[in-house]
Amino acid sequence: MSSFLRDFLLLTLAVVVSSFWIYKLQEPGILKKIDRVNNSHINIINLGTSHGSCFDYSVISLNGENFSRAGNTLYYDLQNYTFLKKKLADCATIIIPVSYYVFGLDENRTDRGKNNPFVNNFYYYLPAEQIHAYSSDKFKDLIVYRTQKNFKRLFSWKRTKKELSLSLSDHKLQLAKHAERRSRRHQRLGEFSTPGKNIRYLGLLISSAQKSGHRPILVTVPYYFEYKNGFSDEWLQEHYYNYLSSLKKKFNIEHLDYSFDTRFFREASLFEDSDHLNDTGKKKFSRIFNDDLQERGFFLNARKNDYIPLNKTFL
Repeated sequence: MSSFLRDFLLLTLAVVVSSFWIYKLQEPGILKKIDRVNNSHINIINLGTSHGSCFDYSVISLNGENFSRAGNTLYYDLQNYTFLKKKLADCATIIIPVSYYVFGLDENRTDRGKNNPFVNNFYYYLPAEQIHAYSSDKFKDLIVYRTQKNFKRLFSWKRTKKELSLSLSDHKLQLAKHAERRSRRHQRLGEFSTPGKNIRYLGLLISSAQKSGHRPILVTVPYYFEYKNGFSDEWLQEHYYNYLSSLKKKFNIEHLDYSFDTRFFREASLFEDSDHLNDTGKKKFSRIFNDDLQERGFFLNARKNDYIPLNKTFL
């Protein structure tokens, strides 16, 4: 073997090995969550959009994991549960947060454009047959994209996010402006696509969970009053509550609606923006939600020592 060929092969091997190392340098956060489910006794999970971030399992003394994703669709809620269900504990609680707009979304969020990165994370772990409009070219592109992203991380410094300190009155003004923009946008999303397929996806998710011995529950999380009031009662009835009512009746499933709960509705100090709780709000909501599930017997079959009832004086 000539020295040139030998050097070329060694260089090629070095490039391949270093590229693979950079690719594996930092895995997407979703893969770490899946590893935890694989290696733990998970009793409770939540799906949903970014509104699923309201659930803080650190305060409910039960082994749980959050599988919500910003702007998620009911199609991928179904796919996530299908992927995870055999890894969950018997009688696990499946929280399905249902945002006002989800019945109008299409599977891959094409409202963001045909080439948007919404589905990127799903390519990292879901089988090809569970990814809507799967593309092998996209899978290859994501290998390059992840390698490039990790390479940039090697030479970048993390910047600490500065928290702005606002008076309560200024914060309320911000919430009002945010609510006006967000509610208009979410109404458009709620009408973007026909609802029939989303009703079917949610029905399949509920049915699959019940057949697997798990306990699904529908939840509408707390919203700030100006966000909720940005939707007319007529719009909510037509594009949201009518669908939930039919699903509740068909599957005999509970729906806990906190969207106008007086413990949150006008409490600006509990909200990060008009439709997301801040850390204080999440902890308060999670404790309240925990007690509501306990009262309904959701944790009666949790493994011994997995569940410790909370002292309500902490609320």
